[in-house]
Amino acid sequence: MKFSLDRIAIMSSAGDVTYQEMLQHVSVFGSHTKELNPSKTVIFSENRIGWVYAFYSVWQNRSIAVPVDATATVSDLEYIVRDCTPECMWVSEACEKVAREVVSRLDFDVKILVINEVEKEDINGFDIVTSTLDEKSYDDNAIALIIYTSGTTGSPKGV
Repeated sequence: MKFSLDRIAIMSSAGDVTYQEMLQHVSVFGSHTKELNPSKTVIFSENRIGWVYAFYSVWQNRSIAVPVDATATVSDLEYIVRDCTPECMWVSEACEKVAREVVSRLDFDVKILVINEVEKEDINGFDIVTSTLDEKSYDDNAIALIIYTSGTTGSPKGV
């Protein structure tokens, strides 16, 4: 069976997204962090289509994804960011104020990228074959994702 890029990848009340469109959006998102070459990237957003684009763009650029619940407080997010020391953070407009407050308290730089703004960018001209599905080698033992849990001691633990 041949895979078709015209098939629906994401179904949403905002509209369906094909695999072709999704991969192009992932390429657009990935282009915003490619030169930064982050080792870790936080995603701090409510559920939305742009969250998916941000998540896969992190993996496209061989970064470790660190998703954080959109209801996290300033202190919760600050704890996670200080612990995992990401170079950048994808945030939604709804989470941007909390993220900027956290970044202002840090003694290291974290680039903030707003999902809502990048979602609006034109996807035409982004070639999924060269941008998203390139032939870089993968390390099967590399960390792909860090999820922070509440843990039994009260402080979140990255697992």
